[in-house]
Amino acid sequence: MSANKPTLLEGINNWIERSITIKLIVIGILIALLMIPVSMIENLIGERQYRQEEAIKEVSSKWGEKQTVTGIVLTIPYRIYTKQFEAGSTEKFKLIESKGMAHFLPESLKIKGDILPETRYRGIYEVIVYNSKINLTGNFTVPDFSEWKVNKEDIDWGDAYISLGLSDLRSIQDSIFVQWDDRKYFFNPGLQSTVVVQKGMTTPLPLKQPDSTTTKYNFSLNLDFNGSSSLNFIPLGKVTQVNISSKWQNPSFNGAFLPDKREINSDGFTADWEVLHLNRSYPQKFNGTVEGINESSCGVNLFAP
Repeated sequence: MSANKPTLLEGINNWIERSITIKLIVIGILIALLMIPVSMIENLIGERQYRQEEAIKEVSSKWGEKQTVTGIVLTIPYRIYTKQFEAGSTEKFKLIESKGMAHFLPESLKIKGDILPETRYRGIYEVIVYNSKINLTGNFTVPDFSEWKVNKEDIDWGDAYISLGLSDLRSIQDSIFVQWDDRKYFFNPGLQSTVVVQKGMTTPLPLKQPDSTTTKYNFSLNLDFNGSSSLNFIPLGKVTQVNISSKWQNPSFNGAFLPDKREINSDGFTADWEVLHLNRSYPQKFNGTVEGINESSCGVNLFAP
């Protein structure tokens, strides 16, 4: 007796069970269906990130942006004379006077500060803001123009000035002055030169032509300002030492240099940097443009886990 012949439905079912093509099509359809909720979740995450960034911008615009401290820089103008020969003559000329700017960075720069963090809320979003009190001390060696072959009588010591960089001036909480040896000079907003500092303040520093007894100038100043998310420093000193402490328990160190020492515990963190001028790409004095200053910044982000 012959076996029963399978029905059409049974034949189709057997074909489906054995067909690799059908299995691949079914798997593809299932993957496509599963991608729909994944895409919805990705869109939700992207929207939340965008709204979080907007919340941070809104709070920061009123409290204080991310801060970068740059300073201080001593600038001394000097006179330059160039020969302008008369037409058709190689002997008769007149001297044309112009002005050059010599920029000097500190021999020693010590930065010590405390970050006092706060958490602000916009809806479901956290925004980390802070108040910071920073002390800068150090010294400059007596500026030396011999490398540029500038005569002593062409140096305008009385027109010297110093610049201090702070990326968001709106957040300053108190007046700022520099103690330069035994005198005080108060800063005013604005810069006379943006070669080193792009945003900040300036104060005139009428120097006298140094004599043989003058070897260095000492300075100190205090900063009290607000900021948000991060605080960075640019190590302008030939030797720059930075010590920062805070009660924030989740720091994220960043920039061109990581701390040499750091301690993080339930009470907050402390971090110490020491940067030499040999670690950077720019010199301690120059009379033109210079590159690489901003790229040498280092500091800390107040990370919200």
